[in-house]
Amino acid sequence: PGGLRGRVFACLDSPDEAEPLLADIVAGASLLPASGWGARLRSGAARGEGEEFLHQVRAMVLERSPEDGGFYNLDIACRDLPEPLLASMERLAGSMAALQTLLERLAYFLQSNAAGAPALETLAAGIRRQPLASLEQWRAMLAEPILAPGAQGEKRIDLFSLERRDGREADVGMHRHWIDPTEPFARQLLQPSQGALITSATLHDGAGHESAQNDNEDAEDAPQGFHWKTAEMRTGAAHLPLPAKRFSIASPFDYQRQTRVFLVEGVDASDGAAVARAYGDLFLAAGGGALGLFTSIARLREAYKEVAPRLQAAGIETFAQHVDAMDNATLMNVFRMLESSCLLGCDAVRDGVDVPGRGLRLVVMDRLPWPRPDVLHQARKRHFGGRRYDMMLTRFRLRQAFGRLIRAEADRGVFVLLAGRIPAPLRAAFPPEAAPQSLPLAAAAREIAAFLHPEGAAAAGMPAP
Repeated sequence: PGGLRGRVFACLDSPDEAEPLLADIVAGASLLPASGWGARLRSGAARGEGEEFLHQVRAMVLERSPEDGGFYNLDIACRDLPEPLLASMERLAGSMAALQTLLERLAYFLQSNAAGAPALETLAAGIRRQPLASLEQWRAMLAEPILAPGAQGEKRIDLFSLERRDGREADVGMHRHWIDPTEPFARQLLQPSQGALITSATLHDGAGHESAQNDNEDAEDAPQGFHWKTAEMRTGAAHLPLPAKRFSIASPFDYQRQTRVFLVEGVDASDGAAVARAYGDLFLAAGGGALGLFTSIARLREAYKEVAPRLQAAGIETFAQHVDAMDNATLMNVFRMLESSCLLGCDAVRDGVDVPGRGLRLVVMDRLPWPRPDVLHQARKRHFGGRRYDMMLTRFRLRQAFGRLIRAEADRGVFVLLAGRIPAPLRAAFPPEAAPQSLPLAAAAREIAAFLHPEGAAAAGMPAP
């Protein structure tokens, strides 16, 4: 509100005319959470309708969520809302309506005085585009929450959440999501366009899995081994009136020569010490240049305690997301600069790291990256095909992780999953030339050393790959 007052005064010749209205807007804006709101929510000292609403949301999310150690985001469906929360939603919606009326009056006032002053017209348009539009959306959610998540025919879903970062509460909120987010994307962006080009190395799904067998593919696509309907679903092309044109280029990489994929047998995924020892063995076999991926922050931290000192003794620096006091971008930059360092991380690291050459020659995952079964995912899973949807997402996550290894024709890399077996549909995550091999841990370590360091293997009398 203070910033708005300054902008209005800077544009008006006689700002005194707007002063009473601006004063009402500043007073009405007290419904919004103010500085320090997070601490007040936790102490039960909320101020104003907005903070009281978030206080009620936080209390309900914590009450209805299982104990999780305090590391992960929590969310719950918008159903069976308690009376205190319903009352706070009604009060907040009423206050928002009053603030919306004041802002509409201000926009009209500025528009009426905009003759010969383009800055006033721009400011009026900005008020309608930002605060007024946001208030309208919030009022709709508060007045008519979607109480049946993922119900038949429902295109959107409402949920309440408590977001955490490194074990600390960071945000509380109410959210409305499209179950199929490509529907508004196609309607608002693709359909009005004369044309759109959407491309990705992991755009379409692989062949040989259940979704390719159960869906009716076009005859000309079947021999190519591509599952184009998945690509159309993920890009919004399925919502277009005319079918999309499909085009695929074969990978330029020789995966049979450049890569190996190992499924490590005999490591108990529930035994944190055994998992940490496995990471250490594999990282040492590669001589560093390794990315260790975890599906749990707690398991990552547990493994780091054992892996880091062991690698440090061998002269290999180890960094970890959620441990080192650096943001993800800085961690990745350090990892890139130190060719034989190792990095432990979770989803953001898996999808964001790009290290060509020997700096990344080994990727290890502690277990299959199944989707987290939160409220939004459950609704989308029902909408997009149940178990097949989970298989598709897991396949793409494996493919993303594997794709971190080979970024140039001279690269060599090994992908390791600490699981002796994987469901057959997930094998399509890897190129046919790099079919997964199941090996005990010691054998996998020997194979990694021989493949990544053929010169050392030859010196030791081992056959080069």
